[in-house]
Amino acid sequence: MPSPSSSDLQGQDIVGSRDGDAAGDAPDPGSWLRSGPADGELTVTNEFARVRVRVDRDGNDLRLAVRSLRTGREVFFDALQLESLTWLEESAYRSLLTEPFGPP
Repeated sequence: MPSPSSSDLQGQDIVGSRDGDAAGDAPDPGSWLRSGPADGELTVTNEFARVRVRVDRDGNDLRLAVRSLRTGREVFFDALQLESLTWLEESAYRSLLTEPFGPP
């Protein structure tokens, strides 16, 4: 599925699920994205989470800033950190989602 460019999303307000609707219709490929007020800022949302993603140019290199709209916490990922996400096995993500804030 091709991802929309930020210029395609500017001015749109797109919210929804990638799973389609109750009638079984196929989802709109961009229905899980919503453009933000700033250039290149997106809100990605589903029934479990809502995050705002933007390019951060304040550091030495470009970074991706991800902010939880529920908690207000924000993290920054550089290119190496983003690539390292592709190195993980699916079980690592399952483990993280089992205890997202660490052991009790």
